[in-house]
Amino acid sequence: MTAAAAAMGHARSTAGSLAKIVRDVMHSPFWDQRAELLSTSVRPSKAYMLVWQNDKDGDVDGRKSSHERILGALGLCILELAALGKVTVSNDKDPRITYPDQTPTGDYLDDACFKRMIDRHNKKAKFQGEKLEKVMFELCWGEFMEHPVVATRILTSLCEDGILAQESGFSGKTFKTVNPEPEKAVTVELEQTVASGQPPSFATRCLIVMIRGAERHCWRNLITKANVQDGDKAKKVFDQIYKQLAQ
Repeated sequence: MTAAAAAMGHARSTAGSLAKIVRDVMHSPFWDQRAELLSTSVRPSKAYMLVWQNDKDGDVDGRKSSHERILGALGLCILELAALGKVTVSNDKDPRITYPDQTPTGDYLDDACFKRMIDRHNKKAKFQGEKLEKVMFELCWGEFMEHPVVATRILTSLCEDGILAQESGFSGKTFKTVNPEPEKAVTVELEQTVASGQPPSFATRCLIVMIRGAERHCWRNLITKANVQDGDKAKKVFDQIYKQLAQ
């Protein structure tokens, strides 16, 4: 097997795992709290990028190439699209996605993924109910091979919010922290969750399960260990939160 084929297979497997997490979140007893995904001060997809970003030097390692972490960001975007009523995901073993409302969201989700999801759907899969794994894989693999968008567009939205500032240098783009308070708030809730073992807010619950879902397929630079002091305990607590969600 060539390296490219192995990477493609790994991306497809990761997409399948994260598609099932999206399904489990949307069909959990907690989904009636979905409005929180949109009303929280920092949406989960943005919080994900803040904990991915290195707040010391502004680097976002793998934003163009780490399909595991890109798929995590994409999964959270899809949950937010579902909270907006733009997409639905079935509760099948292999979950399927439909698009009940194809009108633009009017925010960063359009450029991050929704516009391409709709364009792709109308060109390639005009039937309703395509497998979510396939949609996520093809978006991610297109990112990897052609034009990274998901992570970068969320980061630029954080720049528009005045939380980060984009800079260009010899090693490429960085996203320096301008306002550290939003990331601090996210990190504090993660730490409190680890210390207490109690489930956090629904928005943070979604953030946690998507971080861990992506991390299970990563082999380095784990987001949890970079943001929580006791990374090993955090992984156990976060995995338990996912089990509660999927019951």
